[in-house]
Amino acid sequence: MEVESFEHPLADAIGFMQFTQYTEGFAQGALISWPSEITLPVTETELVEQLAMKLNATVLLESTAKLGIWLTAFGNSPAVETTVKYLDDGIKAFDRLGDEH
Repeated sequence: MEVESFEHPLADAIGFMQFTQYTEGFAQGALISWPSEITLPVTETELVEQLAMKLNATVLLESTAKLGIWLTAFGNSPAVETTVKYLDDGIKAFDRLGDEH
């Protein structure tokens, strides 16, 4: 699945990615959009795990399946459900025990 952005337009892209910089918590955010007729070939859990592995970074994904629940993964680790705290200019993730990611 190829996606484009403002910085990297692609003629046959089926999705669009928009980047945001934050000063608190997670330093960057990315919004990925695609048409409703496109079905992702992976689950949300697989997506966050694959992104974390490819980027070798902690990845936070807002779940569309469970309201208020986010998924987080780092490197090759399995994704876990997490909660978030919205900051003035960013977002922080916490595990079920309240420990910060």
